[in-house]
Amino acid sequence: MTADATSRLVSNEAGGAAGEKATFKAGVVYETLKRRILDGIHPPGDWLRLSQLARDFALSEMPIREALRLLQKDGLVVLHRHRGAQVAELSLARGYEIVETRLFLEKAAALAAVPFHTPASQRAMAASIRTMATLVGKPGEFALANRRFCTLLFEPSPNRFMVNLIQELWDQVWQHSTTLIYMFLGDRLAGSIEENRRLLAGVKAKDLPMISAIFDDRIRLTLDAWRRAADAATPGEAAGRPSTR
Repeated sequence: MTADATSRLVSNEAGGAAGEKATFKAGVVYETLKRRILDGIHPPGDWLRLSQLARDFALSEMPIREALRLLQKDGLVVLHRHRGAQVAELSLARGYEIVETRLFLEKAAALAAVPFHTPASQRAMAASIRTMATLVGKPGEFALANRRFCTLLFEPSPNRFMVNLIQELWDQVWQHSTTLIYMFLGDRLAGSIEENRRLLAGVKAKDLPMISAIFDDRIRLTLDAWRRAADAATPGEAAGRPSTR
């Protein structure tokens, strides 16, 4: 190998290592900011300033900018030219559309997952239901436990694209789902537990019609909760809200 070729090889290897390091840093920032947004630390409308984030993470602006681009792709932030990034403010009408889409995908994934469930996955689902029963008075924690159950229900589906997309759609409405919407569910919290028990029974029995029927009821009741939330919202929040069907 010539000296020039050796030099180019070393340079490429160094560049590749630097690129991998930058990607790793962006990934760390992305995961951290995503968690903060979903946990409500950065609420909708909050500004995420590039220079401030760079100082907070003790990094250059390049990995911060890449992380913000990834969050925009997830629908969690909006990038404004020359102004920085802002945590996305989700209208109830848009939230309704996302939840409706997610529920139909969740139904399809849950049905596809049935043949792939194991005794271990069924035990995990049962444990999740027991946890939910202790959290009826804590809507935020209840929502987390319910999402855990739903994930266990559809996770074995062989369609990984669908599984990942469902999680992304959960994330896009998470702050609404854990606060505003659960205020309008009332006794639906206990109803969700019973639905999950029936879904688990359907999985154990491999009863696809039973699972499908339960999901149909869940879709109807959940979307009704979103409509009621829209009806109770301020005029600005309710703009473009879905009509009652």
